[in-house]
Amino acid sequence: MKKIILVTLGSILSAFLMLLLLLTITCNSILKDEFKPNIYTDEEARAYQKDYFGMEIPAESKNLFYKYEGFQDSFYDLAMTLPPEKAWKFIKSYSGKNKSAFKKMDYIPGTPYDDIHTPELKKYILNSPLQLTVEKGTDAKETIIYDEKTGNLIVHFFSW
Repeated sequence: MKKIILVTLGSILSAFLMLLLLLTITCNSILKDEFKPNIYTDEEARAYQKDYFGMEIPAESKNLFYKYEGFQDSFYDLAMTLPPEKAWKFIKSYSGKNKSAFKKMDYIPGTPYDDIHTPELKKYILNSPLQLTVEKGTDAKETIIYDEKTGNLIVHFFSW
């Protein structure tokens, strides 16, 4: 009797372990890319930027960049190059803030924008950038950076 019970328990345990292994392999193959950031550039990024900003991206914009990552927390990095008159109009339409609301960043002129989490932004050179940081509720923050000399506009958003 003991042998039958042990053989039965052994078979059930083996089947359970096989099922668990199969489930692990399936979940890994389904979710393996879910935690990687989604990065889009150039014209492919335009639609994602439009969704983020909730408005059309100016036709004059170049060097478009969009990155999203997150699971429980959201992280966005967006960038584009835009002439000053178009950029300030776009920034005002999006944020409701004028140039006067921005503060000068302490930055070494002519250096690439360096963000440890988004090395792709190094192609955006800054000379005399202005910055505005806005709290979005109690658990999110957005920073808008614009440099009139290079025309580079960078937006960071993160929530926690």
